[in-house]
Amino acid sequence: MKSAFSVKLFGPLALLALVVFTACYEPKKGCLDIEAVNFDATADENCCCNYPRLFVRLEHRYDTLTFREGDVYQQPSGHWFRLQKVIFYLSDFKVYRGTEVFGVTDSLKMYVFGAGAADTLQQYLTNDFVLARRTPLEYAAGAFPESGTFDRVQCRLGLPNAAQSVIPAKAPANHPLSEQTERLWLDRTRGFEAMRVIFNRDTLGATAPDTISLSRPDFDNFMLQGAGTFVHESGYDFYVLLVADYRELFSGIDLTQGSPSSWKAQFVANLPNALQIQD
Repeated sequence: MKSAFSVKLFGPLALLALVVFTACYEPKKGCLDIEAVNFDATADENCCCNYPRLFVRLEHRYDTLTFREGDVYQQPSGHWFRLQKVIFYLSDFKVYRGTEVFGVTDSLKMYVFGAGAADTLQQYLTNDFVLARRTPLEYAAGAFPESGTFDRVQCRLGLPNAAQSVIPAKAPANHPLSEQTERLWLDRTRGFEAMRVIFNRDTLGATAPDTISLSRPDFDNFMLQGAGTFVHESGYDFYVLLVADYRELFSGIDLTQGSPSSWKAQFVANLPNALQIQD
């Protein structure tokens, strides 16, 4: 049988323990959105969600060989040459599910050239720009929260018209549209090169390299498209494979005669077979 004293004492002690416990307990913060890559079902307060991104995984090759900068390769005619560097822009990523269209959700305020010679403006652009080199082999195009199965992926080779007016010197450091060592920005009239290919037309050490640069007006709206089954699991990054076969890029070009200016049209014609999105 409890004494009156113990009953009277129990109430205040229980209340004190509850106050101490409440004061010491700190709610766990974490992401409670199941679509996020850092979803935490044990969190008490929702915060700090990081959403899946669309990644481009690049496979650079020359026919069945892995492309390595400066290596020697053979054309179908039997002619050997040295391929030094390939660099190109990708942008305007779109993912399709039937008639539904999804894109990267990131945007960024950029400085762009205005109408006057000294005018500069600020403009929001979809921030899905990729400057593809031999390395690295994966590039994040931007946030892509939509999950499920899709039947087509599309992107632009080069940059949309709005991005051609970006001022590289005012772009964020290390952004694809900032000042680069390759200097793909030409001027405010021509904007950025879409693609640059540097090669030696033979294997002789004394042969100077040639360069083919593709930009406006070589093509204005060249889109790469891949059809198939593309699956993006909820809570995971979404990877798209782009195969670049540079043997196809040089198809139909005789490097023993002619010049880069005479080869450029064939380069453009070869692009659909040279750059392909695959599921």
